[in-house]
Amino acid sequence: MAAILIVEPPSAARDELERALGAAGHRVLIAGDGDEALSAWRSERHELAILDDNAARLGGVAVALRMKTEWRSLP
Repeated sequence: MAAILIVEPPSAARDELERALGAAGHRVLIAGDGDEALSAWRSERHELAILDDNAARLGGVAVALRMKTEWRSLP
């Protein structure tokens, strides 16, 4: 299955999303903020990143733009 990066501060919603995706057979990695997300993305490519635009330090849109800048092959 897919490797999925979830970028979301600790919350019940994040826990439920992680549980559901894991139960479906996906490998899930959690990042609590945008900086952690970029570090995780750089160390291992994920098929999907679920980004919180209100994440601390660096929001989801900023993270997506940095990912796109660093990896031009992203759609």
